[in-house]
Amino acid sequence: TLSPRRLSPKLFMAGVVQTKTHGPGLYEASRLVPYNCWKNASRSHDFFIRQTETVTVSVNPWEIEPPVDPYPYERHASMCVVPEGKIGSYGHRATNALMLGCVPLITKELYSYPILHEAIDWRAISLHVPPAQMPQLLGILANTSVESLRAAAAPMRRRLLWTSIYGTCHLRAGEGGAADAFDTLMRVLASPRRH
Repeated sequence: TLSPRRLSPKLFMAGVVQTKTHGPGLYEASRLVPYNCWKNASRSHDFFIRQTETVTVSVNPWEIEPPVDPYPYERHASMCVVPEGKIGSYGHRATNALMLGCVPLITKELYSYPILHEAIDWRAISLHVPPAQMPQLLGILANTSVESLRAAAAPMRRRLLWTSIYGTCHLRAGEGGAADAFDTLMRVLASPRRH
């Protein structure tokens, strides 16, 4: 059962954002565009956006902010930004958000596949806003039922837990379906790769 949450901040984003678009770093639109569009307006919209890069070849000195522990924020936020990972996938951010009850806001391009897409229908449990649509984020959020996405995601949580090895992991009997992380992995491995 999902526990009560503050639903604040409405949107949470923290991590490395290389704000200088030249030099040794890569321009990463899935991180930089949400940061540039919403960082200065974040307080007025109940967004929490924190840039944690500290290398001044990638960011300006005045843009360096102290890091934060993301888990308390993800635990109470409505939406958690899931940019492209350092290796080109969504990595752990989408699964962490899902496990903590925060709806993943995927900011990668539309043509890319999310993690474990062979076993989890991310379209039903997350919101995908690519960089080109980021300026329209407020309108998109206004037309999205975050609680419906969150409720649809609850049954997927067991698919990310190794309950067959470690036990119920605080889930009640039948909560989250019968398939666990082993079943998810087997389904992913059984699916032919699409390139």
